[in-house]
Parts: sequence; structure tokens; C-alpha cells
Amino acid sequence: MPTICTCELAGTHAAPRDGREFVAKAVSGHPRADDLVQIASELITNAVRHTRSRQPGGRVDVSVAEGMGFTGVEYAVVEVTDDGSDTQPCVRRSYAAEESGYGLALVENLAARWGYYTLGRRRTVWAAVTTHDPCAA
Repeated sequence: MPTICTCELAGTHAAPRDGREFVAKAVSGHPRADDLVQIASELITNAVRHTRSRQPGGRVDVSVAEGMGFTGVEYAVVEVTDDGSDTQPCVRRSYAAEESGYGLALVENLAARWGYYTLGRRRTVWAAVTTHDPCAA
């Protein structure tokens, strides 16, 4: 059975920092802790920049789960649930000299898999990493 930790954050500029701190504590000692914190930071930042979570009273829910998959591979998953928006998450593939907009590309590179789903007006973006970093020597 997976270990699950959750927290609820106000959809303010402090949410990414607070979310990083929460995830860092939740995955302390995990071999991919830094990657999980970076993924959470990107997903929470997107939630407060691009969704209704940034409106007064908005919220962002963060969950972290660790466990063993059906294939016997250890994993950790970060889920960020926001108040939804009229657009869908997408990975920017442009090489323009823009300074922002590449968070999901970073998530895609760090995670074994990522995706999103919508329930009612709320949307959850998730990313899973395996315990073993495939790029490590």
C-alpha cells in the first residue's frame, strides 16, 4: 500500500514555496527527492499562474505518494490539484528566447510519466518518478 501525504495551500504567490517545503519533508530520504521537489514547484507555480486557483479564495492541493507498482518498480507520484482553467496543460516545444513557459517540459524530462485529469471544475496534474534515476551512472 502506498504512503500518501497531502496538504492544502491558498492559491497565492506563497504556494510554490510552501509546496516545496511540504514535498521536501514528505520525501526526505527518497533517492529522487530533489526531482520530486522540482516537479512539485513547477506544477504548483503553473496552478497559481494559469488557473482559477489564483483568484480570491482559490486553493491548490498537493499530494505525494510512494509505493511499489504492479511491475515491482518503486515509484513516487506528485499530484497538484487546482481550481481549473479554460485551457489544458501542454508542453512548450519552442526554442524561442522566452524566459518562462517551459515548466511542463522540465516535468516531462524529470518524470517517467506525467498527465492530467479533470473532475468537475478541478484539475489534477500528476507526475511519477521511479526510485532509480535512469540517467544516474
